[in-house]
Amino acid sequence: MIRNGLYLAITRFLDGVEEGEMTSQEHSSIPGTYPWARKLISIGFSGTYSDDDAEFEATALAGRQSFRFKSTYVLLFPD
Repeated sequence: MIRNGLYLAITRFLDGVEEGEMTSQEHSSIPGTYPWARKLISIGFSGTYSDDDAEFEATALAGRQSFRFKSTYVLLFPD
């Protein structure tokens, strides 16, 4: 499990799929028209993590739309 804290998330959209699962719901409104804005989403993923960062590829289902992406999370402030 990665450490609790505030992370910088860098995301790039792709095509394809592999393992893992999480659920996400935004806690603050996201400006713009991101596919996950104002939606509860389920995400399947695979990747790696350490105490200070994580990198994974994922497929998310937001409503009826699915999309694939790659994200890197960098720990800015530990909890």
